[in-house]
Order: sequence, then structure tokens, then C-alpha cells
Amino acid sequence: MGTAAAWLNPSVDSIRSDDPRTPSEAILRAVLHSRVGVALVGTQEDRRAVLGTVIDRLRAERPVFHLHGSPFIADVPYGALSILQARSEIRAESTWFATTNVLGEFLSPAGSGTAVVILSEPHLMDRDSVTVLSQLAHQRRAHLVVQCEHPLELPADLAALARTGGLEQVTVRPATPEAARTLLAAHLGGPVSRVLATVLWRRSDGHVGRLAGIADACVDSGKVALVDGHWLLTAGPMPAVPASAGEDVVLRRMPGSRRELLERLATRAWVPVGELVRGGAAADLDALTGLGIVRVQGTSSGRVATVLPSWRTRVRGAMDPARRQELDDTAGNRSELLRIVLGAEERLADVDTAGALALLDAEPQARATSDDGADHPLSTATRWIRARVLVATGELAAARRMLADVDDTDDPSLRVLRATVAALGTGQAEARSWLEGERLGARHLRLDPGATGRSWEAIHLRTEATRALVLAMGARQAAARTVIAQVAEQMARFRGLGVLDAVLSAYDRAMISQLLLEAHLCCGDLDEAVDLAETLLTARHGNPQAVQFAELVLVVVEVLTGRLEEGGASAARVVAQARAAGDRCVLGVARALVAFCRGAAEAGEPDVDHAGRPAGGDDGSGAPDPAAGWGRLGWLAQVLRAATRRPGEPAGSAEARLVGVADRARAADLGAVELFALLGAGLMGDVTVAGRLGEVAVATQAAASAPAADLAAALASGDPERYGAALGGLVTARHTLWQDAGLARVADRLPRGAARRLADLASRRRGDAAPTERVPDWVRLLTPREREVAELVVDGRSNAAVARQHSISIRTVEGHLNQIYAKLDVRGRAALTRLATGIDQLRPVG
Repeated sequence: MGTAAAWLNPSVDSIRSDDPRTPSEAILRAVLHSRVGVALVGTQEDRRAVLGTVIDRLRAERPVFHLHGSPFIADVPYGALSILQARSEIRAESTWFATTNVLGEFLSPAGSGTAVVILSEPHLMDRDSVTVLSQLAHQRRAHLVVQCEHPLELPADLAALARTGGLEQVTVRPATPEAARTLLAAHLGGPVSRVLATVLWRRSDGHVGRLAGIADACVDSGKVALVDGHWLLTAGPMPAVPASAGEDVVLRRMPGSRRELLERLATRAWVPVGELVRGGAAADLDALTGLGIVRVQGTSSGRVATVLPSWRTRVRGAMDPARRQELDDTAGNRSELLRIVLGAEERLADVDTAGALALLDAEPQARATSDDGADHPLSTATRWIRARVLVATGELAAARRMLADVDDTDDPSLRVLRATVAALGTGQAEARSWLEGERLGARHLRLDPGATGRSWEAIHLRTEATRALVLAMGARQAAARTVIAQVAEQMARFRGLGVLDAVLSAYDRAMISQLLLEAHLCCGDLDEAVDLAETLLTARHGNPQAVQFAELVLVVVEVLTGRLEEGGASAARVVAQARAAGDRCVLGVARALVAFCRGAAEAGEPDVDHAGRPAGGDDGSGAPDPAAGWGRLGWLAQVLRAATRRPGEPAGSAEARLVGVADRARAADLGAVELFALLGAGLMGDVTVAGRLGEVAVATQAAASAPAADLAAALASGDPERYGAALGGLVTARHTLWQDAGLARVADRLPRGAARRLADLASRRRGDAAPTERVPDWVRLLTPREREVAELVVDGRSNAAVARQHSISIRTVEGHLNQIYAKLDVRGRAALTRLATGIDQLRPVG
């Protein structure tokens, strides 16, 4: 997973937390066991969320006091201690020594636990109070929990205490998508879909303090619904999320120049980054971006800064009416077209495809009123995003019609998008023809940071990803693998140069990964497909369509490797989420998987989409929908529907349907699809496909091509040895579906004992064999990445060696080790090695 993770997650992992429980556990461990204080660093809402989870536990064992700083208290001697002074009966004329002594006896009475004192806004506390509290903490007569947004905010006495070990820094980092999913499941009281977690993670930027508020608003509006015990994200607009108290504090404390910049950004749809830098606002822009209020992204007009939707309403509501009117008059409608583009992209990322299309329908009027006239360059961007929205809803034919008039004179990004849509639909010949004549790859790649996602580099990468899919679906799998490797190599090169995000955003890289995922499946490279799919599910890209497709790919691999029971259950969950989100393509494939795993008799009536049409072309007859595409796993859905046996049908019906799919695939020059269809018919014992299966197997280079050639020879000759070689080759390629689905009637023709040996081999290949020894409970506390790091550390690798192997920074490795030590309650490498009785205990557990 390291290669894919390197270019899907270019940022260092230490800025995100894999385990949302870590800050809470660190506070409890420091205060209750290590008996030291804590400097809790993070945004105000994140700190509040963490303290809310530990305050009851602290109060159950220790007295807890909460002291606040303010501009008034900062000017009053011992002002921050006024509450404690009143309760401990300290006289106003008491000396500093007497105050410290009396407070020490009050906070740490004989025979009782030492009190916990939580400090908020310590930089706004008077110096005398801070000195007294620091001395008490140094004497272990009070345990301080000091809240701040940055360690540099600590007053001098508290900073000195931290340097001497009296304060342990605990940083509340934004959560990863997987950690956010864990938090949401705990908050909502049930399992949540990955699509839901991805959208809410992107909306909150992973801040634990915002997740709960956004989730509650979505539940109240119906955007999030409980279906069969699972929380799912439905199609429709995202609700307005009320501002939290933390946001109010941020706005009140914001410096004047930063507040002015934020007001400008909230009024306009976008502001060019170059304009802000030239105006001297670069520092304020960095600060707002770091707070998660402003996002910088690339467009066809260059890099622009925009305010996150959740903050835009709050900022405009807090503005003075006259100031708001002044800025509105200044902005005018110059940014109307880009507002439409960015708004449509935002709605697509929120799985609000209807809202995105409705917004794009206003493009002609916006173009007519824009300063640039009817030839505004953003009209290209609106076509770009409209096609992506249509693909996300499964309307491949509509997207292809919309791009039908794109020719060589149009923007290159539209030309490659037209080829991609054609490849996903029924226009593989058109896509192949365009790719053969396209020479983008021959150009000198020039980095253009002013057009993120639309530069030559980005267009080239999209072109090559589309080329890989077209080659893999055809009969050139070897060439497809080469192209996939070249794309990964180029991504790694851009990452090494530090310009990967300037070339393609993480959201767009996830979109490209969907093409590579399907190419892996067409090549039969299941291990590579699983590797990339699992990375997509945990990566920080915020693309819900990519997450949905990655989940579908993992279900496909489960089915192809014979895990029919697990695959059927997983496919049913994908069906529920795809139906709620309105994705016809994913819904059709997932329903085909459910029908195949459970049998057509249990599949029920054919499903329909939100418009009342049969989902994915499944009208119950098994015939393909002419408008349905081969791409987005449409080819696999056709093969599975054909192979699904129906009650009462005559013998040979499934084989005939598979041959029909093969005929249509040959007409479209899709060698991989033809191979899969004929292989299924051959495994069912249809000897009539032997000659044709052998030809296709020789012409292709998929993982199943060699076993298919052996099967064709066995069907023609009836040689049991060749049957064994063919089925053994399928097992080696992890295609063990024939065993559990009962498809391989040819297995009855194997020599005695050979079938059992193949079954055992398939079981081991799938990893079904029971472990020889129980995995210790402490290993299960670690995430997969932490287990990998721990394995290398126990093996004696240095931090630098671990960083090189996983393509991450040394600081990231140190962050992982700190997480490992905290979870396992060990100190250092030696203790971790002693805990691990054997390196095998650190292997990933299923």
C-alpha cells in the first residue's frame, strides 16, 4: 500500500490522528498515572470535545476546578485565582508565599487526591496567578490542564514548566477519515457508511469538535438517514450548520487585518491568491487556511482562495450591514461564473448531484452578465464539471452526448474527458482512436501552478489513466500495466519535488484512481486492486464517489476469491448507499453481485433508480441495457447477470448468456471482457467454447489468461491433468470463485485427490486458514500502519530506515511511535521489543 498511499496522501501523517481516543487517553494517563500536567493544544472546539470525554472520569477521582483568563483578569493581581481564593479563604493581604502554601493545602489535602485545575486562555491570565499555579504544579500539589491553540501561547512560567517535564504536551490533531468514521459511529450510535464519513470529514476538515454538529444537522434535515441499522448519506443539499461557540471565539479574537480579509473572501466567490500576496495578505491567508476557514484550490483561472461554506454564512451574518453592502457593491457579479463552477464542485462532493445540475443550468445567464462576455473561459469549466456530475449519477450516455461536439480545437481537458466518458460508456473504439492520435505525452511537461488540475501535467496524467483502462479492457493488459506503473512513477516524482498538490489535488487524484482500479481488475491483478482500493478508503481526499467505487471493488474481489457470503453482505450495504445517493452504475453492479451471491431466487424484484428506471439496466430479463456502459464495472455486471442461474431455466441457459456477453464484447473489441465471459462458460463445462477461449487467452495477458488457455486445452482434449493445471492457475491468480460458486463442473473430471488439494490451496490463498496461534489483544490496539512501523522497529530498523521504506518523513515515524507507546503503555524501543514475543504477532490481523 505504500506506493499508492505516497501519492494519495502527500502530506505528512503526523498532522492527522489515526485514533480519536489518543488525546483523551493521554490526558488521563498523564494526570491519573504519571501525575503530571498537560498542555492541551488544538482548536477550541476540538479541545472542548476532548475534555468533554474525560471530565467525568477526572471528577470521579479528583476535584476539578476550571479557571479562565480574560482581558480584565489580566490586569488584576491574582485575578485568575479569585475563585480558588474565595474557597480557600485566603486573605487579600496574604503574601505570595502564603498564597502558594494555602492553595497547595487546599488543592492537595492530606489523604486525598491532588486536584486538577483546567486553565482556559492562559495568555490572558495575570502574571501572579500563573506563577503561583506553576509553582504548585512543579511541587506536584496541583495537576494543570492548560488549553491553548499553539504552544507558543503558553506564558513564560508554564513554558518553563513544560521544559522541565511538568507539562506533557497533548495535541488534538484533526482526525483521519477512518478516525472520523469511528467518532461518527459512536456519536450516532450505529455503523456509518464510508461515503457519509468521507463527506462529513471533508466538511469538518477532520476536526472532532465540528463533526458532531454537522452530523446532527444532517440527521435533522434528512441528509443522513438510518437504513436497516446503518447510517447512510442521501442525495440532496447539505443543511446549514449552526456556528459553534468555538467559531464565535475565533471571530472575536481575530486581528483586524485578518478579519477584513475574511470578510472579503466571504463576500466574493473567490479571490486570486496572487492578488492577496501582492496586497501583503499572505500571512493572514496562511493563518486562515491553517484554521480550516479558507481553502486554496486551483481553477482554470489560477489558484484562488475561497471560504468554506460552513463559515461563509457565519462570517456574513457577523458583518456590519453597511460593511456587507459595501463589499457586495464592490464584488458585483464578476465572479458569478466561477461561483457556479465552485458551487457545483462543492455540491458534487456533497453528493448533491441534482443541486449541482440546477446550479449549472444558470450558466448561460451568468455568462451573459459577466465582464468577460459570452466567450468566458469558465464555460469550459462548467462543461467539465457537468460531465463529471452526469458520470457520478450513472448518466454516461447523457455525458457522452453533452461532450459530442468537443473536437481538437477545444480545451485539452475537455478532450481527455470526452475520451474518458467514451471509455466508460459504449464508445471504447472512439476512446481508442482518440488516444492513438493524442500526443500530449510527447510535450515537455511544464509545471503551471496557476492552473491546478488543468495544467499539461494533470491532463497528461488523466490521459494516461484513461489509456491504461482502454488497454486493460482490450487485449493489451501488459501495456496497461506499464502505463499504470508510469502514472505511479510520475506521481511519485511530483511528490518528491513537492508540487504534487499543485499538479492535481487529492480529490482529483482519487478520481484518477478509479480508472486505475478498474484497469487492475480487467488485468486480473486482484492484489494490486485491493491495495489501491484500501488506500482510497483511508486516504485524505474527500471524494465520496471514489470511496464508493473502492468499496465496490473490494466486494468484487471478495466474490472473485470465493467469499460469497461476505461478498453478498457487503454488496447489500453498497446497494443501500448507492440507492440513497442515486448512483445508477454502482447500484446496478452491486445488485448484480447480490443476485449472484445469493441466487436469483433471493434477489427479489428488479430495483429502480430515483427516476423509476431499472437500475443499471437490470430489468429482470438478463438482457443488457443498450444505454448501459461497459466501464465503471458495467462489464462485470453483465458477466455476473449472465452467470446467475435462474429457477426453472433449462440447462445451458447461463452458458448461452455468457457466450452472448462474449459476442458483444468481441464486437466492441474488449478482449478482457470476452475472456472473463468465455472462462465462465468453460468452467460451467461448455466444451463448445474451447477453441474460442484458447484464442482469446493467447491474445490477452490477464492474470487468468494462462489458466484459461489450459482450460481450453483441457476442454478440447478431456485431459484431467490439464484440468488440474487450469484450476490450479486460477487459484494462484486468486480467482477461486469456481470452487465455492459451484460453477466448475469440470472439477468433477479431476484425478482423485486433486480437487481436495486445490480446495486446500484456494483456502490458503484466500487466507481462510485459522491462525496457528492467537493474536495478542495488544496487537489489535494498533492500526495497520502502526503495526507495520512496530514490526520494523522490533526488527531493529532505525526511524530513517522506516521512513524510507514507507515514503514518509522521520517526523511521521516518530509520531507513529509515540502513538504506539501510548497505546501499549511502554517506554521506548526496548520495552516494545520485550512486549513482542515474536515478530509474527505484529503482522496485520484480519
